[in-house]
Amino acid sequence: MNNAPHISLAPRMLRRPAAAAYYGVSGGTFDKLVQEGIAPKPSLKYGARVVLWDRVEIDKFIDKLQTTAATCEGWEDIG
Repeated sequence: MNNAPHISLAPRMLRRPAAAAYYGVSGGTFDKLVQEGIAPKPSLKYGARVVLWDRVEIDKFIDKLQTTAATCEGWEDIG
């Protein structure tokens, strides 16, 4: 019997669907936020199919949104 504890780790690097879900928006909205600089650009591109976002970078952008939310009047004030 294995008595080792089960450790569940969240992935550090996220593909687009997971990055959008982590951000709390649809894939299309996430693409728009990335294009407008409101969400981070991908951290790693490996070929045409593997595009990854760093979860820590997403957290930094979300922290920035929370910090400026009280004073902004629209998305253009955040980017």
